[in-house]
Amino acid sequence: MSLTARQSLPASLQQPLQQLVSALETHSSIESLILYGGVLRGRYQPSSDVNLLIVLKDSSPAALCKLEIPLTEARRNIRLTPMLLDSSEIARVADVFPVKMLDIQRHHLVLHGLDRLSEIRVEPEHVRLHLEQGLRNLQLRLRARLAGQAHDGLSLRKHLQTLARPLAIHLLELMNLVGLECTADKTLAIFEAAARHWNLSATALQQLGGIREETLVEVEPAQLAGEVLELLRVVVALADAWEVPACST
Repeated sequence: MSLTARQSLPASLQQPLQQLVSALETHSSIESLILYGGVLRGRYQPSSDVNLLIVLKDSSPAALCKLEIPLTEARRNIRLTPMLLDSSEIARVADVFPVKMLDIQRHHLVLHGLDRLSEIRVEPEHVRLHLEQGLRNLQLRLRARLAGQAHDGLSLRKHLQTLARPLAIHLLELMNLVGLECTADKTLAIFEAAARHWNLSATALQQLGGIREETLVEVEPAQLAGEVLELLRVVVALADAWEVPACST
């Protein structure tokens, strides 16, 4: 890892990551080591996962077994969460995990080897399908919760709390897809931008964000769930109706 790359990371991660890179770069199966995720967005906390993309020239079981010791030590020391891809798989993985690969493209740091992410072409239609599927999944689960637990305020509140961040991520990617501005990736900032762009209920989104942040005490979960379902209906329809512009094909 270069000195510049190392100095750009949180101080507590610099030495452990340097040790990990030194241990892994000696393996002939390793092509690239690429850091991604929240650590590069300034959101790192000691309890955070550290996401590392490991691009392999050899992904055979024998080669993978040789990586056990350094990866186990890093998992223990810095909560390492590795994603291991064979170099021949990268383009195909982008087809089935388009949003994840776009996110890695936008926020990554090469610690060793080649930047293979520059070769990835993520198809907008794949992104649209992924977003529609994810939003519909949130919609279907919330419907089931409201139908089965409308009077169980605690359970419904917990479900809304876990729903908030995935919804924010999907809304952010939908804004990116259709070319609308959102300058931050914090949940409340995303909700504010989405409400503005699509005339969604700002109050419902603020309450949902407050539940996630555990700053909102007074809320009627069943009513809020109904309001969230309504805004999900709107954004699902948006994702369903969006078409790839002719210049993107």
